[in-house]
Amino acid sequence: MWKSIFKPGSVTLLFSKNSDDAHELMRRVRGMWSRLPNWLKPEAEKELEKELVLKLGDRTSRIKSFTTTKHAGRSYTASLVIIDEAAFIPFLDQLMNAAEETADAGGQLIVISTNDKEKPNNGFATLYKRAVKGTTDYKPLFIPWYGRPMRDRAWYEHKKRTKRQDDLWQEYPEIPAQALAGLSATKRFDPEWLRLSTRDDAPLSKYGMTGLPRLPGITYYAQVVQGRDYLIVIDPAEGDITSDPTAIVVFDTMLWEEVAFMQGAYEPGVAAGFCYRLASAFNNAVICPERNNHGHAVILSLRQFYEYKWIYKSPFDKKLGWLTSHRTKTLAMDKLAELMEFGEFGIKSKIILAQLANIDATTQEAPEGEHDDAAMVAIIAAAALTWTTIRKKTRRRRLVSVSM
Repeated sequence: MWKSIFKPGSVTLLFSKNSDDAHELMRRVRGMWSRLPNWLKPEAEKELEKELVLKLGDRTSRIKSFTTTKHAGRSYTASLVIIDEAAFIPFLDQLMNAAEETADAGGQLIVISTNDKEKPNNGFATLYKRAVKGTTDYKPLFIPWYGRPMRDRAWYEHKKRTKRQDDLWQEYPEIPAQALAGLSATKRFDPEWLRLSTRDDAPLSKYGMTGLPRLPGITYYAQVVQGRDYLIVIDPAEGDITSDPTAIVVFDTMLWEEVAFMQGAYEPGVAAGFCYRLASAFNNAVICPERNNHGHAVILSLRQFYEYKWIYKSPFDKKLGWLTSHRTKTLAMDKLAELMEFGEFGIKSKIILAQLANIDATTQEAPEGEHDDAAMVAIIAAAALTWTTIRKKTRRRRLVSVSM
């Protein structure tokens, strides 16, 4: 509407997945126009079911709604093209090719949608992920549930109680990973287990981080308890912005609850330094690197540069770090599932919960094109807390749930 009024002569094309949606979208446009104040409201030269033509002096602006076809809109030159509910359009690529042709003369193309969880690798989701990685000219924009005015935490908590997780994450996601996740029926971790493991502790404010290192991308959920032991798990990556991110999590070994999480494009040597600073702050915590290609570099840096001795040793091959194989991954996932089922494992980061919810039950992997670094640090943490190879002072307090 803004473009139609302030850019006289503009043509806006709206594409919807079916005829009913096309009518509804146009009804909303007419509603916006009808509610404008008289001093701003232009005269309607033509007002049809799927078209609105506004008269602005000696020029007109047109807004036209279409039901999607592979070649819809090709005969137009548009100032603005909007494709609505793109995830549910089966021939999105062909439609976008046609739409891009209409907008090539300096126009703008906006693709919006909720995600289709029955087809999580649909064209819209793929386009969004490419935009996040910067491998396309499109710019990503995620609008969470609280992006709409009048929605507050109480409203969201009510939705959580009344909706299944799949429906909640599709219609009211809080982070992109929730919106992009597939259906939970095909996933390794049951939504109820995730609910039992969720701890809704608010992150510490900058004023509550006394004595804690200020690291890029870190979120703290609790202060250090003197005399208590902690575990740090790192899933290191290359550190390039186009590669998987590095994830680091800190767990309280008495409560078996997450107390800090960070994620970003950290090179192995830099990530080792972050782990060392965290370990120093958290009472010389045990550091457990995943022993992948980059994990060797982290272990080497911790030993030779920082001379740090509290490094986790695998109970399976007696080497430093956690080696993820099909066998050890299955064991670790089984252990995490067992702990989560009884609410004995506390997770506070939404990105960890979302990635765990996305792990496929058959492949034990995230869907193609999705990250699992945050999920892996939680999975490895469950294993390292269970199969302790470095004995320090405090022991775990087993959590017991009693219903009355």
